[in-house]
This record gives sequence, C-alpha cells and structure tokens, in this order.
Amino acid sequence: MIGVKFGTKHSFRDFGLILTSKTVSFPKPKTESVTIPGADGQLDLSTALTDGDVKYDNRSLTFKFSVINPQKNWETVKSTLANYLHGQKMNVILDVDKGFYYVGRCTLDSWSESKKLGTLTVKVDAEPYKYSVLESTDDWLWDIFNFESGVIYDLSDIAVSGTKVVTVRSMRMKVVPTITVSANMDVRFKGVQYGLTTGENRNLNIIFSEGDNELTFIGTGTVSINFRGGSL
Repeated sequence: MIGVKFGTKHSFRDFGLILTSKTVSFPKPKTESVTIPGADGQLDLSTALTDGDVKYDNRSLTFKFSVINPQKNWETVKSTLANYLHGQKMNVILDVDKGFYYVGRCTLDSWSESKKLGTLTVKVDAEPYKYSVLESTDDWLWDIFNFESGVIYDLSDIAVSGTKVVTVRSMRMKVVPTITVSANMDVRFKGVQYGLTTGENRNLNIIFSEGDNELTFIGTGTVSINFRGGSL
C-alpha cells in the first residue's frame, strides 16, 4: 500500500492508514525589491547578497488518510499518532519518491468521523529542499534509484598520482563537500588552488552548484568527496 514514512514508522504498515491524497507545495522564493525614485520599475535585490543564488521559505506538505481500523479503536489510533508525531520534527519520505526525504515539523491538523469512516490530516512544515537519502560516497541502492533523474557517484577512494581531474555532478541545492585525503595534497577549483591536509577537509570556498563541478587534485594518495544533494 502506497503511503508515507514519518521518521521510522510507515503510515500504512505501522498505523493502518490509507493515503487518500497528498499535496506537496513548492517553496516560495525569498524576493526583495526596492523602488528607485525617478526611475522606472524596481531594483531586484533578491540575490544581491547570495552570489546569485535564490533562497526559499519553507514548504508545506499535506497528507490526508482514511482510518481502516475498527471504529472502537479510533481513539487509540489518534492517541498513538499524536504521541508519535504531533509537533515533532522528523524526516518524511514518500513511497513514490524514495530517493529523497523532507525534514519538517509534523502536526495532526484535523480528525473527522462520518458513519464508519475516520479521516485524518497530517501537515508538515518542511525545509525548502528535499534531500537525497544517499550521500555521494554511499553504496548505490537499486530499489530507490530514479533511472530518469538519478546520479550514480563513484567518489570514494579515488587514486591520485600526480594530477587527477574529477568532475562531480551536483543537484539544485548548493553544497560544500567534505574532501577526505590519505595524504597532504592540493586541489584546484574554479582557477584557485587550495591545500588539503590528511583526513577530512571542508573548504567554504569550494561550493558545488547545480551541474558539473570540476576539481583538479595534485599530489599522491586517495581522495573521497562526500556531500548530500538537495532538490526542489
């Protein structure tokens, strides 16, 4: 039965709820415009302080369920759900989009009864991006892979001997990767060279944007590039 996973529990398998409808809104872009006296139109400052990157407000998720438990058990179902998720912040995964999860605060919005049918609405105030279940260095899983939009990464223990160019495809959300090296070496990104020390490195000047991002490693050793993608 298609449903929704809230935290570690599934709406149907754990609570016996049947998903009847869902609404996943898009996050509203954060915009800022200033009227300039004596000039036509307005000055758009939406990306002036974010290096051209649009920022977003939270998005809302709404799920409506029918309760199939016997009517005598409805109060128990309501209490069990309320105790588990009402007001709680957790990961939310849709069965129809298993490769991503949303992060948000859940609320039981309404409960209604009509004869022998109970209906329940769950709302989630979620962060604007949905996040990839797998990080770039995790093993690839067939059962959650999207063959139309998914990306297969091979970014663990990359051998470097001299110079090695690595192209990394990133999603819509900008991310700062963690670069782990087995020995001191250098990396060149967008024409600037940075030093890497043995172990984990996180350089705030190395930011992956949507599309292909090229890193050139100089030295000898192995490199792993780890990050979690985010999509709208």
